[in-house]
Amino acid sequence: MGNVYFVKCSGLVKIGFASDVGERLSQLQTGNPRGLAVVAVLTGVLPSVEKHYHRAFADLRERGECFRFEGRLAAVIKHIQGGARPVTPAAIAYYLPLPKPSKIKDPRQGEVGRLHGEFRVRLRHGEKYAALRAEFMAKGPDHEKVVAAYERKHPELTRAKKPS
Repeated sequence: MGNVYFVKCSGLVKIGFASDVGERLSQLQTGNPRGLAVVAVLTGVLPSVEKHYHRAFADLRERGECFRFEGRLAAVIKHIQGGARPVTPAAIAYYLPLPKPSKIKDPRQGEVGRLHGEFRVRLRHGEKYAALRAEFMAKGPDHEKVVAAYERKHPELTRAKKPS
């Protein structure tokens, strides 16, 4: 049993394992012109925990055991500083921030959106709803989606008119 430590220096974090973190920090500081700071420590863990962190942040690796201190790694370190003890791959993943939703849209969704716009503009310019609906319904499934969505928003268009 030992400690997994996170030592920060110049935008990088060294993730290592030692039984005495203070002694290890002194060894690392020797010959290093920049100041080093221990930003987090997981105490009383197995050496395999260090490997879990190396694998979890492999895409941030700069060299050896040094990783860029950014995004996901910074978030996990913040949780450790707050008292969390993620020591398994699943626990590390639990503390990772959720990915942002994809900004890539389905190209068909873009086409349907364009058709919605066309439908609304043509109605605003005075085209008769019945004629426009018939034209769109004959053109295929994307056009049918537009008509169905418009009719859901404007149910008064589908109600039968009472004879006067």
